[in-house]
Amino acid sequence: MNWVEWFKALYGEDHYILRFQVPGEIEAEFSPYGVKAVLKKFLTFRGPGPFYFPKGNGIDAVPDAPAALSSWLSEEGLDYFASKFEKTGFTGPVNYKRSSLSVILKLWLNRL
Repeated sequence: MNWVEWFKALYGEDHYILRFQVPGEIEAEFSPYGVKAVLKKFLTFRGPGPFYFPKGNGIDAVPDAPAALSSWLSEEGLDYFASKFEKTGFTGPVNYKRSSLSVILKLWLNRL
């Protein structure tokens, strides 16, 4: 069993790591929401469990961000990060997450 199948068996198909495996798919789902809304959801998520993104639901599957930002994240900070991602998009970070997890999990699973 490869690591993707292992992760799917453990967490299901909607876990964010599995949704990030198909290049361009999750970016297309995030696109209609705008960069700032996506970042706010990610950076203010406070649930005890992992992110789940059922196909076709985009970030609507994640509970709404709190009205007030956390003390560590100001509106100006959120605007700054959003301005950077608006220039580059989410493809680079998603690719990094995809490839780094692949390497880490392959190394870890080969030790079992």
